[in-house]
Amino acid sequence: MTTKPPPPDDYPNEAPYVIAALFLMFAFIVAWPWTSKLIDRLKGPPQTEYLGVVQSINFVGGFGMTTQIQTDTHTFLVNGAWSLPRGTRLQRRETITAHVVCIIDTDVCDRLLSRLTSAPDPNLRPPS
Repeated sequence: MTTKPPPPDDYPNEAPYVIAALFLMFAFIVAWPWTSKLIDRLKGPPQTEYLGVVQSINFVGGFGMTTQIQTDTHTFLVNGAWSLPRGTRLQRRETITAHVVCIIDTDVCDRLLSRLTSAPDPNLRPPS
């Protein structure tokens, strides 16, 4: 009784190549926001929106320190504690990973958490 030898392995084991390709695709997708920030051509034109002039600021508190800023046209929440004088002009800038609120003509920015209203309630008056 002779047994046939096993057929030659015509197809190499491709599993390591498939795993490596999937890992590289995943790493590229995860690293894209940071990679595109480094390459000016990928940024595209900056997206900005005028938010108005600061009317009042309220500290919401909590462990994350959130600040509610009311301007003449918008009311919104920002991350962190902000102390701005009345009359400071603000704008929203759209980055690749988030929307930020910035003081116009500066690089002082912080992350926009939410926009509460598009226009302030006329019945709400800042504390005097």
